[in-house]
Amino acid sequence: MNLRAYDSLDNPPAVDESKRRALIPLTVIAQVFGLGAVIMCIVWLGYYHGGYDWNNPTLVFNYHPVFLVLGMVFCFGDVAEIA
Repeated sequence: MNLRAYDSLDNPPAVDESKRRALIPLTVIAQVFGLGAVIMCIVWLGYYHGGYDWNNPTLVFNYHPVFLVLGMVFCFGDVAEIA
């Protein structure tokens, strides 16, 4: 893709219909793997690391990896597909 073909993001280059149709299954697959990673992290910390508790300082930290996976893997994966 020639990035100099347009001056700004207000006028992006056109995408063929075949590439656009291929994006839908890739998006679904990425969503499934992202949700799988979030669910596995929740189960791993909930079952093997004592669960989650706002009143116990050691168990409060168990929220941190879940939010990291949710934000950095799941949400960033969605943004990387769009960009």
